[in-house]
Amino acid sequence: MGDSFLHYHPDGKVFVLLLDSSPKTWPADQAALGDFTLIHPHDFLPDPKFSQMFFQYSVVEAATAIKPSFLQHLFTQYQLSSLVYIDPDIEFFSSMQTVWTALKRNSILLTPHLLEPNLESNFYRVERDLLLCGIYNLGFLALRNSASTTRFLTWWKMRLEFHCRNRMEEGLFVDQKWVDFAPGMFGDLGILRHAGLNAAHWNSRERPIQRRRGRFYANNEPLIFYHFSGYHPGVPNALSKDSPRKMAAESPDLQSLYAHYRAQLLGADYERYSRIPYAFNYWKNGIKIPQPARNIFRNQRPHGRRNPFVVKEPGGFFSELLRAEGPHLPPLIQEMWNMRADVQAAYPDPVGIHRAQVMNWAVVAGWKEFEMDAKLGKLFELVGNLR
Repeated sequence: MGDSFLHYHPDGKVFVLLLDSSPKTWPADQAALGDFTLIHPHDFLPDPKFSQMFFQYSVVEAATAIKPSFLQHLFTQYQLSSLVYIDPDIEFFSSMQTVWTALKRNSILLTPHLLEPNLESNFYRVERDLLLCGIYNLGFLALRNSASTTRFLTWWKMRLEFHCRNRMEEGLFVDQKWVDFAPGMFGDLGILRHAGLNAAHWNSRERPIQRRRGRFYANNEPLIFYHFSGYHPGVPNALSKDSPRKMAAESPDLQSLYAHYRAQLLGADYERYSRIPYAFNYWKNGIKIPQPARNIFRNQRPHGRRNPFVVKEPGGFFSELLRAEGPHLPPLIQEMWNMRADVQAAYPDPVGIHRAQVMNWAVVAGWKEFEMDAKLGKLFELVGNLR
């Protein structure tokens, strides 16, 4: 993304937010960044907020929850007059001059998932899915430094502190769904309707990709950037993990676009980087953090100053997960039961007559069904022996 941006915007600056362990552990990659400026969340999010955010959220949730804080930091630290947030799975094919021009008369710019009504009888399924995700795609967001933008980022950050969740059944889809409110709240917000901005698999029917004389177009407009959301170069026949469409059924020009992007990824050592584990998936003792533990921590607000990643802290979060009081289940097992409607149906009284069955399920099969770390499974066995 960054290289293609600078190719068409040589006077621009690229700030890379590293959502992982400290940059000090990536010395070789610092040099490889070249003209990019590497930012780490610790640069603008001190503890305990840092550890609390990255423990309660999955990697996708954390990567989206951090956005407004990151953008506020860039405006303040680097005195920027404007900036554009871009997801890393995007490549530029033309200049964004249309965006810079629009920012002169707007503080906030968004791109909708769709620009045109589709009258095909079955297309409502795509529209229904996008209703759940949000009307606007937040892989792109352009901002001018203004009082309105400050209010927007402050409001957005407040909502994402605890409610940046991938829970469509609850009306939440990370940072994106919240921004459906923004056009009604901010009068100087603009909606960009250029077909070459944020073209992607979800709008390729209204914006067919064409290639002419070595350049790509979207519905006959110059392709400015394409969003390769959900694409994996190791599965080249799939357009996206979020779509059932197969590459072989797509137009030759769209196939050519994806083949180009795949070559760019592999040439940038994608396979090596993709094997690096996400640091905040693990406690300090190396045990992988399961989703039920993240849920428990998030629901225990206010958190105080505890660092949930620390394991040996007396009375710490880790030590409490498998500790039962009276007839109650250990908190981790209780949350596993909360998350499984089928187990609730089979054992509806987990602190009464079905307590033993719930404990047995958790110790024998439950931890495996939640794909928990084997070391955590061993702790389950110890708890089971004490029940």
